[in-house]
Amino acid sequence: MSKSNHDTSCFAAAGVNEVEQLVSQVDLLRNLECPICTDIPLPPIYLCNNGHSICNSCKEKLANCGLCHANFSDTRNYFQENIVNASKFKCRYFADGCEEILTGELQKAHVKLCKYRPIQCSQHGGAKCDGATVPFKDYLEHLRTVHKIVGEGGTDRESTVFPITCSAPDLNSDRKFPCFYMIFEGKEFLSHVTLKNGLMMWWVSLIDQETEAAKYMAKFLLNNTEDPRKIQIEWTFPVHSIRTTAEEVRKTGLCAMLPAAAMAPYLKEQRSQSKGSSTKQVWSTKYTIYKIVGLDD
Repeated sequence: MSKSNHDTSCFAAAGVNEVEQLVSQVDLLRNLECPICTDIPLPPIYLCNNGHSICNSCKEKLANCGLCHANFSDTRNYFQENIVNASKFKCRYFADGCEEILTGELQKAHVKLCKYRPIQCSQHGGAKCDGATVPFKDYLEHLRTVHKIVGEGGTDRESTVFPITCSAPDLNSDRKFPCFYMIFEGKEFLSHVTLKNGLMMWWVSLIDQETEAAKYMAKFLLNNTEDPRKIQIEWTFPVHSIRTTAEEVRKTGLCAMLPAAAMAPYLKEQRSQSKGSSTKQVWSTKYTIYKIVGLDD
């Protein structure tokens, strides 16, 4: 037997030459998924000291392996990372409406900016919410049921003008007022009001991405309907994405702002009818939503 033939037979005996049948796709996915969150992990993928893989997100939340309680190592599972990077997967927010199918290599950048990624609730109050992370498609329902916000519009009624009455015991301290939802062209808009450092601020957001919000403008009217002089003040500003924070809106200046001390001409004092009657300050506003002409859908 020649040396070359001898070498070949050794290699053949040491491993598998040809794959007759690969593992099924279902079994492959089951072995690729993180055993804790069951998502397909995106690199970096780490191992515990006993060799179990875990996604980086779960590794940061746990002290030990969720399967065997061994300590985590800094060893990465490059074999699994290579499979994930070369394979195509539906976006992890597929159930929320995203239809993107991308390689694992591209998924990491996509999920950070995915239109359907969860929204961190910015409303105060609600027995079960303290800045909770809410699925994109459920956010308005979350505001309705947990925070009891009200609004106008829907499948049976569409409007462009939304009158809103607000109130507060006083305007002497910082506060965030409840949102008001407005349905226009089938899209969900929210009005926001805050009082911070003696400055009232109003703006409108769309439960969508910045690119979609940029197609709309809002007119905001502050008036006193009971004053015979019919005094009023109006602002026009662009609609913001729901993902834009109040502080980011404030820095742009693309909103309505007025010192709380200048609210006096627009306030009405309303006395409670309940026992030990108290008073509150009430004011009337009106929002108009419209689409910018000339922008393509």
